[in-house]
Amino acid sequence: MKMITNVYFIRHSIRNTAIQNDMLAPLTNEGRLLADGLTALFKELQIIAIYSSPYSRTLQTIQPTASLLKLPIIKIDDFRERRTVPCQNWEDHLKFLWTDFNLSWPGEESLMSVSNRVVAAFNTILSSETGDFIISSHGTALSVLFYALTDGQFTFEDWEKMAMPEVYVAQFESQRLLSFKKMSVN
Repeated sequence: MKMITNVYFIRHSIRNTAIQNDMLAPLTNEGRLLADGLTALFKELQIIAIYSSPYSRTLQTIQPTASLLKLPIIKIDDFRERRTVPCQNWEDHLKFLWTDFNLSWPGEESLMSVSNRVVAAFNTILSSETGDFIISSHGTALSVLFYALTDGQFTFEDWEKMAMPEVYVAQFESQRLLSFKKMSVN
């Protein structure tokens, strides 16, 4: 019998941008309310594990669901945000980086580097889990993972449309992708 695994990917909710420390920046009040609302998506599902970036906003996004499901949150450093440098227009810069994943400015992490670490961490989990699980992470980290999983079908334009929070589900059979779609969070 072939095992079907559903993986739920959650982009964190709305970040408090007044806090400059990227790792410690929490959710806004609205972001916390939206994170609470995510529990409705998972209350009837048989989730066996929850993985998250160690950043405050990803942990706060998944905490209400983890509490509801009575599951611990397993922190995976490789699901962290991309290391960046200050720039005038980061969205234009990111669009430029999507033209060649090997590009980067001095001091910043290339999309290829992000992809390598996120895809490796994901594949390790997918090959070892025996049921459905959740990953809470960041827009860029998830986007490059989705790009890899969909053989380039998930694009920069798809990243631009991602909300905070956003939920996607991918179905796998023996680590082969069967389907990938965005879920409605309302």
